[in-house]
Amino acid sequence: MTARRVLALLAFSAAVCACARPKEDWVGRVQADALYRRADAVRESASCAKVLPTEFGRTLPVPERGASYAVLYYPATVTPDRSDAFTPRLRADFDPAAPSSADRCVAFEGGRSRDLGPAVPAGVSNDAYYRAEAKVFESLPRVAALYRSGSSSPSDRAQLNAYFDAFSTIAEPGLAPYYYRLNPDFWEWLRARGGRSLPKPPQD
Repeated sequence: MTARRVLALLAFSAAVCACARPKEDWVGRVQADALYRRADAVRESASCAKVLPTEFGRTLPVPERGASYAVLYYPATVTPDRSDAFTPRLRADFDPAAPSSADRCVAFEGGRSRDLGPAVPAGVSNDAYYRAEAKVFESLPRVAALYRSGSSSPSDRAQLNAYFDAFSTIAEPGLAPYYYRLNPDFWEWLRARGGRSLPKPPQD
């Protein structure tokens, strides 16, 4: 495991605590997930590597129409027991089935970077974090497929809500409006089909 991976997993995903490794290898399970590996590799693509600082944190992927996903990258400050997320500075779009040469990273222009609070919701242990992260990445392809098809059945409601519960367990709280704006259509579809979703942020 590289130093960069340690930083990404501990500093930005688990808020750098000194907890013991979970009894079940949730970290290994997440790292073995195909969508996770593809999302993690976006920062190494030609479009992103030249503009993206290696220490930036990455959000969870949000499905788009078509076959792509969107993520945000943000600065963070790290202390021994906490990491804070700041205003996202770049957006990346990627198609898991396409080569990395098709990935696109775009930096946001202007604006002042603000501290948006903890990068992980309060009270989430390492074990709970990685368990939820595994559920997010394992369920997201199915959730995205339902979204892109434009339909779902009542039997899908439990899976949609389980996805959102896992997402809410680990998503950076202060970045909720930014997640929503990545694809408002997805979050409104999720609300209509599953009942749980991000709140619509106020107009800027």
